[in-house]
Amino acid sequence: LLILAIAVSSGCVRRHTDAGETLPHSEDKRHQTELVRTTRAQTDIARAALLIETTPLSRSKRQSLLSGINSKAGAIRTKLEKKASAGVIIAAINNHFFGPEGFAALTDLTAPENVSVAAVLSNRRGTCVGLAIVYLALAQRLGLDAHAVATPVHLFVRVKLDGRSRNVELLEAGREVDDDTYRRRYRIDEASIASGAFMRDLANAEVIAHLLSNQAVALSREGKLDEALTRYDAAL
Repeated sequence: LLILAIAVSSGCVRRHTDAGETLPHSEDKRHQTELVRTTRAQTDIARAALLIETTPLSRSKRQSLLSGINSKAGAIRTKLEKKASAGVIIAAINNHFFGPEGFAALTDLTAPENVSVAAVLSNRRGTCVGLAIVYLALAQRLGLDAHAVATPVHLFVRVKLDGRSRNVELLEAGREVDDDTYRRRYRIDEASIASGAFMRDLANAEVIAHLLSNQAVALSREGKLDEALTRYDAAL
C-alpha cells in the first residue's frame, strides 16, 4: 500500500555522489535540495527513481538496469506492427509485464528493498509505486500517453487510448478498473477529486515524490529517522 505521509519538518541524511560514495554529514541539507533538483530534471522516470535509491547505485549498475528496461521495451516493440494502436501496445506490455516471467505485487512497506526500483527490476516484485514506475518507463518508451494516478493509499496507471482513458491495475495483473470503482473502493469524495488531491494524472516528478515518501516510511521503521525526514522533505 502507498502511504501518503508526505509531510513534516527538515531532516538530515548523508549525501551520496553519482558513483555511490558517501559525503560528510555537514553536507546533508545540501543533498536534500540536490535530490529534488536532480530527480525533477529527469524526463526518464526510471532514471530518476534509480538516482534516489536508499542504497546508492554505482553509475555502471544504474546504467545496466536502464539498459534492461530499454531491452524489455525493445522486445515488446519487435512484436508490434509499425502503426499498432495504443490498445494493442497496452496488451503487449501487459503480456510481458504480468506474464509467467513478469512482475508480481507486494504490499509490505516495512523493508526498504520493497520500495526499491532496483529491487523491483532485479526481483520482479514490488509495491504499487515501484511497479508503476517500471510500467510507466516501458509505456512511455513505447510512445504511450501514460501516467500514474493516486488514491489515498494506492497508485495505478492510466493510459490514453482511442479517445478514452484506460486504467491499469498493477496489483491485479493489469486488470482494467474504472474510475467509479476506485472512488468507491477508497471512499474518495468529490471535493478531493475537484481539488486535484486524488484521481488525476500525475507528472513523473509527482510519482517520484510518492516513491520518496514510501522510502521514508521504510527508513523510519528501521529507525533511520534523519534519512526518513530528508526524504519526506524532498517529497514535498
